[in-house]
Amino acid sequence: MSSRGFSFVEIMTVVAVVLVLSVIAVVSLGAMSERLLLRSAASDIVFVLEATKARAVAGTGGVSHGVVFADDVFIEFAGNSYDDEEETNVTHELDNRLVLTTDILSGEESVTFTRITGMVGDTVTITVSLADDPEKSKIIVVGEGGDISYGE
Repeated sequence: MSSRGFSFVEIMTVVAVVLVLSVIAVVSLGAMSERLLLRSAASDIVFVLEATKARAVAGTGGVSHGVVFADDVFIEFAGNSYDDEEETNVTHELDNRLVLTTDILSGEESVTFTRITGMVGDTVTITVSLADDPEKSKIIVVGEGGDISYGE
């Protein structure tokens, strides 16, 4: 006797395989989304640091320029130190799934590029990490000479 179509077992096998592949895809997309979020935030910070350094080297406004860091924001400022009431400050907010930390030897939470030379006082390490998984992070290093790079 010949039968047409698929048996119930064959259909359930195909459904199970499709479900397993779907779960694998969703997990992979979640991990990729986290990596892209970290990479994007780190790139944004590096861009702002480079632009701030360029303004300092160009002598824009005749003053130094810097960036101050907090848990969820980083703020561009003009001058030797950050003044939260200055109208020219530019605030950049991080995605709420990310946290910023800094390791600055001087104890300050800012990086200030010296006018004309673009140098900073101390080497600075900036870490962008996932709020719910701090082990997943991107590191940015600003050297004393003002060089900006990604750390390990």
